[in-house]
Amino acid sequence: MARLRPNLNREANFDKSYIGKALIFCEGTTEYNYLEYFTKIFNINEKSKYTNIDIEVEVKDVNGNAMHVYKYAEEFLEDEENAKKYKDFDKYLIFDCDDPKNIEDVIQKMLDSEHRYKLLLTNLLFEVWLLMHFEVVDIKLGKRVIYKKMADYLGCLEYNSKEKANEGNIRKIIGDSKNVKNAIINAKNLEREHNGKCDELVKNIKTLNPYTKMHSFIEKVLFEIDAMNQMN
Repeated sequence: MARLRPNLNREANFDKSYIGKALIFCEGTTEYNYLEYFTKIFNINEKSKYTNIDIEVEVKDVNGNAMHVYKYAEEFLEDEENAKKYKDFDKYLIFDCDDPKNIEDVIQKMLDSEHRYKLLLTNLLFEVWLLMHFEVVDIKLGKRVIYKKMADYLGCLEYNSKEKANEGNIRKIIGDSKNVKNAIINAKNLEREHNGKCDELVKNIKTLNPYTKMHSFIEKVLFEIDAMNQMN
């Protein structure tokens, strides 16, 4: 498989910092499949003397929600062997904000944890982040509309569990990195439009719709891949 090269340009104003070691807990299989294939097509975890990047992905179950992914992460890191193995890793939680209803309380628990989680949340659904690979998303959209748009972009009759798991569709979403960079730019522009409300997630999460924080992780990964490619 040929390596795809991000070729980030300075005009895009991308975050030029390294991701290092990352342990990621996902709410469900859509998020897991996206990150798993993302690391696969960019050869993220291949051995290189030039980079320290190391991404490990854990997933709870298909029917999880924000509270489930938090509890799973806590239980996982309470294990002595896991705690030792991932001591030097940054811990990330990826989740939607449609469930449970007391999402503010769940986010507060995450922020209060001794594991100092970095929250890669998306409101309403993770598909908002995926949709940003294709278009600007700056107005509130319902689940049905989001899924219909994804189906149209992917050329399938219905955006269902089977289509989400399809590597070919995930590759269409990621593209040759152009789609990913578009998503990052769209997410950063949306963040600016929220006028600082993103700094108080617990207070403002219900009004931050649409919203995603996925770009804060992905842009760092792309920068590190680009740096690695230039050195190899």
